[in-house]
Amino acid sequence: MSNASAQRQMVQRQQAQSQVAPLRIVGGTQAQPSIATVTPISQAPSARLRRARLLAEDPAMRRRPVIDTGVSRVRSHTSARTASQRAQARGVQGQRSSLSFLRSATYAVIFAVSIVGAAALGLFLQPTPYAGPTIEHSVVAGDSVWSLAAAVASERPLEEVVLDIERMNDLNGALVPGQSLILPTR
Repeated sequence: MSNASAQRQMVQRQQAQSQVAPLRIVGGTQAQPSIATVTPISQAPSARLRRARLLAEDPAMRRRPVIDTGVSRVRSHTSARTASQRAQARGVQGQRSSLSFLRSATYAVIFAVSIVGAAALGLFLQPTPYAGPTIEHSVVAGDSVWSLAAAVASERPLEEVVLDIERMNDLNGALVPGQSLILPTR
């Protein structure tokens, strides 16, 4: 008997036992075709069967474990606690509340210190006001603070020159023709 015929006989015996039709898989050779068995749908795992199996189990297996915090929240009728046990439980609760207060107070102090530090850093990083020579300029139609700052021969950034012009003249809005401005010369 050849190897191929022995394999066919084994497959036929398996088919007879399980009453399953053979399924020919593409990719087998002519001499040894690949044959696989197909499981009946009634035996295939499904969500419905898994759920039924889960519901048939003991419900205690599905419960989450309870974490013991040291303080009983539910008072049992069968366990009577002594006065010292009740006082000890109140002390533990008092310690917890004081710890949570200290933690909150610590966070509030850290927050306040960070706000003050940010404000101090902002003040420190502000450019120093211009203290050099100045000229007086009369505004004409079409002038803007940026165009006046661009006309200043300075090695400083243009934004700093604009800020200096606005600070020296207390400008908040648009320029008016005829308005007198003090401009930095460098």
